[in-house]
Amino acid sequence: MKKSLRFWDLVALEVGMTIGAGIFVYMPIAYKSAGIGTIVAFIFAFLPMAIIMINVMLLGSTLPTTGGTFKYGAFLFSPKVAFLGLWAYLFGAFVGLFPLNALALASYMKGIWNGISVVPVALIILTFF
Repeated sequence: MKKSLRFWDLVALEVGMTIGAGIFVYMPIAYKSAGIGTIVAFIFAFLPMAIIMINVMLLGSTLPTTGGTFKYGAFLFSPKVAFLGLWAYLFGAFVGLFPLNALALASYMKGIWNGISVVPVALIILTFF
């Protein structure tokens, strides 16, 4: 099979998925909780994440390696702490991120097929993927 996606194609795909999820899925959820303060909440959330991601960017450019998330944590703390940190991240993804994205996809599908129920379709999506 021939490779057809180049580097910038993958970058554009990732940016599109991040912006799409952030604007179209998470913004209405945040608005229900914070109301008009959603913009301020996003600004306050941006500041610590920018500090964290700048450090990850610097680590990745100075110490390029595979499995960087584990190796950086193992180097900074210990392999046990890095192992537990990755399992905590995976737990958060399985409990929060994946079900939320499945619900978003099911709600998009409801816009196409009006008669479907969102939660059962989200469970099918979550099971299939």
